[in-house]
Amino acid sequence: MATRWIVLAALGAVAVAAAAVIWRTSGDPAPPPGFVRAEARLVAGEIRIASAIAGRVEDLPVGPGQTVGAGDVVAKIDHAALAAKLDAAQDQMQAVRRQHVLAYSAVEKYHDQCALALRARAGGDQGPASDQNRGRSRSREQCEADLNALAAADKAMDQTAHRLEQLKLAVKNSLLTAPVAARVVSHHVPAGASVSPGEEIVTLADLSDIHLAANLPCQVAASLTIGSEARFIDIARPDRPPLAAVVTFITPGARDQATAGGNGTTTCLPIRLALRDPLPVDLTIGSVGSLYLRVDDRVSWPENFAR
Repeated sequence: MATRWIVLAALGAVAVAAAAVIWRTSGDPAPPPGFVRAEARLVAGEIRIASAIAGRVEDLPVGPGQTVGAGDVVAKIDHAALAAKLDAAQDQMQAVRRQHVLAYSAVEKYHDQCALALRARAGGDQGPASDQNRGRSRSREQCEADLNALAAADKAMDQTAHRLEQLKLAVKNSLLTAPVAARVVSHHVPAGASVSPGEEIVTLADLSDIHLAANLPCQVAASLTIGSEARFIDIARPDRPPLAAVVTFITPGARDQATAGGNGTTTCLPIRLALRDPLPVDLTIGSVGSLYLRVDDRVSWPENFAR
């Protein structure tokens, strides 16, 4: 009797192994016991990079499918006109500073006398700013003109400084960079095209938010738990080793719907999985493939799916 059970167990093991081999090598048959299959898509959080300024796209240094790091330039806007305006504003700033120095010097030079003149005006006295030193006296009108000139110079400095900051920011914005590590998905305009402020130029896929999305019948989704293991095979590259993944999201209420019955095998519920393996360089965002999920932790992964 014992020998019979050993033989039956051995035959069962061979059958499971054979099913695993067939499952992996003969297209898309039903998976062996303890596993389910679904179609999944590789998706990612999108980052749309738009121009903050009007101009011509000078260069798109990275193409679709290429990976960039945070801060890497993904597009350059021709800023020759902005650079010329920036140079002119810097020259203007130098002139305004010289004017400010002259206005401030005049106010400083006649500070005491102008103080007397302004106090005299407040008291209704129409005399000169100083009767003791007429050679250096300053009339109230002259003092007010000095103060007005200084106020105007202050205002001109503030306005020119603000203009300079705007132009510097615009020049900086002519270099569009990736905010995070990402993969280039597409270009919305070609190099040489003219763009307006706010116009999208590049779409990136956030490498920190790449995951697999799939829809499952209620009864299948109910059999999963957060952390359930899975393997993904790119339909365009079946020769590639399967990518390991784990379930990170299951639609709430899947177990209740499965228990209640009624369309439990047809209603599709979304799940999400995180990749455990590094994303292959040649795997395209949006790729569709076969997703194999283990629904029975007592069953081991077939050898060519193991990790």
